[in-house]
Amino acid sequence: MSDQSSYRPIKIKVLQTFAQGLSYDLFVQLSSGEKFIKVSHKGDEQSAILKKYEDRGLTEIFLIPEDWEVFVATVRDRLKAKIEDGLPQAGSTQVQDIAPTIGTLSSANDLMKSIFNTRGVDQDVIEYAKEISSGTLKTIKHSNLLRTFTKFKAQCSAEYALAILTGYVACLLVSKFSWGNESIQEKLVMAAVLCDIDLAPSDFINMKESGCDREKLSKKVFFHPSENARMLALESRFFASETITIVEQHHELPDGKGYPKNISAQKITQLTAVYIIASYFVNKIFDDSYQEQSHQDRVSNVVSMTKNKFYQGPFRKVSDALSELYLEEPERF
Repeated sequence: MSDQSSYRPIKIKVLQTFAQGLSYDLFVQLSSGEKFIKVSHKGDEQSAILKKYEDRGLTEIFLIPEDWEVFVATVRDRLKAKIEDGLPQAGSTQVQDIAPTIGTLSSANDLMKSIFNTRGVDQDVIEYAKEISSGTLKTIKHSNLLRTFTKFKAQCSAEYALAILTGYVACLLVSKFSWGNESIQEKLVMAAVLCDIDLAPSDFINMKESGCDREKLSKKVFFHPSENARMLALESRFFASETITIVEQHHELPDGKGYPKNISAQKITQLTAVYIIASYFVNKIFDDSYQEQSHQDRVSNVVSMTKNKFYQGPFRKVSDALSELYLEEPERF
């Protein structure tokens, strides 16, 4: 076989996380992009092979579709237990390193994105989303993620780091509202997991380099909020309407200069305003110039920047909540 449609890409990190005790025929793509060669057979000890290609700078390896399907189903069945094993038990007072759990969640998120881009929203995507969002929320409750970012960032993709940090800040924000119960937190964290489910690393680069100029965005990036919301709405039995709305509106701005619908503050829901401010806050803190030693100064500056930028309609109360939280509990930042 040499046709690319005969193979499924899978991140090496995903296999390293979940393939213990499993073995597949592994393929790499030649630099020409036209042919694939088998680099390992079923039954081989594959950890050293994966490490070798990782050290060479490869991030992906390939499986034949039948093996990919088996792997997806196997991970789905193991995922909940693997996440739970890495989290502190209820009532535990021990400090536990959650970086490995974040690595597990990140790999599961990468695999879910691959399933979505192969099949769309199906039962596997639904099951993965439920387990990843549940594990993410539990992880959020066990750690100060903003202050421990440098300890776990190497364990996860940039995409999942953004999701879990945004979920963390969003949950902090809704804790200031009487309606900010656990059900609301679940909807926000699910949105954080699903908002950019279809985007590849190159798409995030496109968003960053556009500088919020809609004319510089690719068609895929520009329309992904609406398209992802549309696909999730087909499974509205499983995804809350509030989550779908956040997905649809998460790149809008209070002045109407967001995308894709260019709606202004008055048409953006309160919960979406929480998500948008949390996402802005995280992106501003952890940009390319982030230095751990200046973390607290940066947080203070970004809190002020956020309040200046987002103070219309439903954003006003959220910006006030951010300022109050930082003044009352700066250790949570």
